[in-house]
Amino acid sequence: MLRALEVDEIYFSIPYFKLPSIFLMLISLARDVFNMPIYYLFMWVWVRIFGFGNFAMIFPSIATTICGAVFMVLIAQKISGGGALKYIFLILIFSSLFLWVYIIITIRPYGFVFLFSSATFYFWTTKRRKMFILFLTLSILTHWCFAFLALFYALLDIRKREILHYSIPFLLLLIWTTFCATQGNSGTRVYGFDNESPTTAENFFAPISEMFGFNIKGRPPWKYGFLYGTISLFLFVVGCVFSRGYVRLSAFACLFFWVVVLLSSFIMPASLYRARYFAVILPQVIIVMGFGLYKILIFGYNKINGARIKCRRTTVQH
Repeated sequence: MLRALEVDEIYFSIPYFKLPSIFLMLISLARDVFNMPIYYLFMWVWVRIFGFGNFAMIFPSIATTICGAVFMVLIAQKISGGGALKYIFLILIFSSLFLWVYIIITIRPYGFVFLFSSATFYFWTTKRRKMFILFLTLSILTHWCFAFLALFYALLDIRKREILHYSIPFLLLLIWTTFCATQGNSGTRVYGFDNESPTTAENFFAPISEMFGFNIKGRPPWKYGFLYGTISLFLFVVGCVFSRGYVRLSAFACLFFWVVVLLSSFIMPASLYRARYFAVILPQVIIVMGFGLYKILIFGYNKINGARIKCRRTTVQH
């Protein structure tokens, strides 16, 4: 065995892969946990080809995470124009992924979430509408928190004719939600939790603290959590303050997603306000942090270069 299975994997993933038919699996998903079907459909077929070994079941998450990182590199090239900024982004891509390994490389849909989110963001920046809508649809059918990010994209395109294309993913989301309702799931059993809302300070700050690396809940002690989290949050804030173009839109996407998810958590029967759900906007967070690091390095370079020039002038005068 590669590693010990986690509770979520044991109760909310593997039992559905073992069901004898796809139809029964879809009914069980809709009735029990309200999960979106794409990941489970893929894994149902996958395990019948490669078996139920630990590595066999986790390999799709590893592969999709790597593919998502490739899309992130392409996004960095697009935004930076292939300049020095690209390499700053690359540092943040892989350092952030290292922190998020415990979330996305599991027998859960979050590797797929990262891949589809990265691909959606890439095709949106390159204005390839058909591929954008395709991956946006796959995204929503992988995790329904993508609906909030899709809403953000739709608001940006509200004055364009392309707004009609958003009807495809939202219609499929409506169909799946209706199917869940017909199976007796009112949303109170989402992921098996009832009425869990971020009503305390601890619950409010925990997902943000996990996302930026201050704390990894339920994991071995994160020795450098405070340092890593402080640096990550500082880079994100700097990136937001000095953002422009796609970086600014990424910052707005993050803030929009956090606010909408937080407000929804007070309304919905089950809380959406959990760190792992923020994998939906991980590409945007990385881009903003990367730009923040770039601005800090440029600021430092200009200060050092300015001091060097001033020193030379002083030397010449004397």
